[in-house]
Amino acid sequence: MAGGTLADCGTSLPEQDATIGDRGNPRRFHRSAEWKKVMEDFFHGQLGRENLTRALEGFARALAIDALTYPEFVQDVIDSGRIQKFEYCTELFWKYLRACLVAEGLDVANSPRATIKAALDRGFVGEAEYQAALDLVADRNTCSHVYRQTLIPTIVARLPTHCRTMQSVFDRLPR
Repeated sequence: MAGGTLADCGTSLPEQDATIGDRGNPRRFHRSAEWKKVMEDFFHGQLGRENLTRALEGFARALAIDALTYPEFVQDVIDSGRIQKFEYCTELFWKYLRACLVAEGLDVANSPRATIKAALDRGFVGEAEYQAALDLVADRNTCSHVYRQTLIPTIVARLPTHCRTMQSVFDRLPR
């Protein structure tokens, strides 16, 4: 942008001295205690349960599509959609699981693996599901952070198992 400034195009940078809880500054608000309360309310309670229910139902519907009846480029689009649904189901799943553990009075680190371990200790995740739950987090991380095209078919093949694992654990969680 020759000769112009950032302000010339109507964009301004946030003030650096904004307060931590400033709702007008999303970079600061997300670190506030109020934000944490909003997120806990979102992931726990009826709203969080309904969101996860809808997400798992959508994921199951996406997996039910017979992609082999479509041309290859459409199969790729279907697989991409399935992976996207898997990624956000996994996020909702572990965060809702963590919220259930916190509601029971447990102090749980804010990470998927720590949450799954605490859920095993609490009895929300069975011994047989424990490794499957860790595998789904590992596959989500591979899709989200590593993304190697050569691994996608392997992960897509495991998506039905991941969906069943999340649904099985979710069905046993307290309401």
